Amino acid sequence: MYKGHEIAVHTLTHQDLTKLDKDTVYNEVFLDKQNLERMFGCQITGMAYPYGTYNDEVVQILKKCKIQYARSVVSSGAFKLQKNLLIFKPTCHHADENIWELLEKFLKEKSEEKQLFYIWGHSYELEDNSDWGMMEELLKRICGLDDVWYASNIDIMDYIKALSALKFGTDSKTVYNPSCVTVWIEADGEAVKIEPGYNRI
Repeated sequence: MYKGHEIAVHTLTHQDLTKLDKDTVYNEVFLDKQNLERMFGCQITGMAYPYGTYNDEVVQILKKCKIQYARSVVSSGAFKLQKNLLIFKPTCHHADENIWELLEKFLKEKSEEKQLFYIWGHSYELEDNSDWGMMEELLKRICGLDDVWYASNIDIMDYIKALSALKFGTDSKTVYNPSCVTVWIEADGEAVKIEPGYNRI
């Protein structure tokens, strides 16, 4: 049932973390992470904030729990890759009235920078609002495109971190990729594949 899906923390009892003391926040996150790792036999590194609420104190506790990214519910309406992955803002909710306009803008966007179209939501909402047909239509529109990468949250987060970690030589012709993730950059108007380790552009 879960094959091909990423499992992430959503806390132990789904409370507003901003209204809890530090120890309780830690337990909410850490124990949920621990339970999921035991249950599914894999490392859990992501999270979705209950009710989308967080503050600086909560973010610091996530770091202690080894959470690498946490999605909020604040729609950015944008496609730019984000720097602060512990306050990750999605492009939009699946019921956003502008979702079709955003999709068209994303598909037409010509940018040298990598772009991310991130939709969030709950499956029960799709069921309650009879929106499965809309979601299937949206997915058909972006399915099978050569220049679109379909990835899980952690795949995207690992890619962003790997891209940020690249170390370029003084001649800009050599680049070291310290991660184990292959990334792509643009050089002289061409897409260049950067494997883990040392690369010559």
